[in-house]
Amino acid sequence: METVKKYKTADGLIWDTEEAASVHETLMGRVKEIVSALGERSDKIANGKGYIQHDPKVVKKIKASFYQLALTQQGFAKSEGDENIPGEYWIGRYLNDSNSALYSVWNRLQCIDDLGREFDQQFFKNNPNKAKLIAIKP
Repeated sequence: METVKKYKTADGLIWDTEEAASVHETLMGRVKEIVSALGERSDKIANGKGYIQHDPKVVKKIKASFYQLALTQQGFAKSEGDENIPGEYWIGRYLNDSNSALYSVWNRLQCIDDLGREFDQQFFKNNPNKAKLIAIKP
């Protein structure tokens, strides 16, 4: 029998090395910093019961910062005019397919429309007439 040492991060993920755990903790700290202006997600908007209103300018900055972080984390270096950089749809696929810890945040950002309304599902973002258009305080 041999002793195996593992490392558990604050989000419950288990890592083989301290370095890998530390890198993950740093990444998630940066993500938390980027999306902190959104506050906690509320279950009051579940199943189209309403939406949380955010400042559209703040949401745009959050999405841009997160998008750049996600690109970097997936190994894409963005440079001016680089046509090999995946669009929003594709970076979402990369995050999902790689089981990235960033995917849940990506999904949340995809539920916020251009008017800054955060719905609980992308369906309601794309079909706001199917949701109750009531602004809910978080």
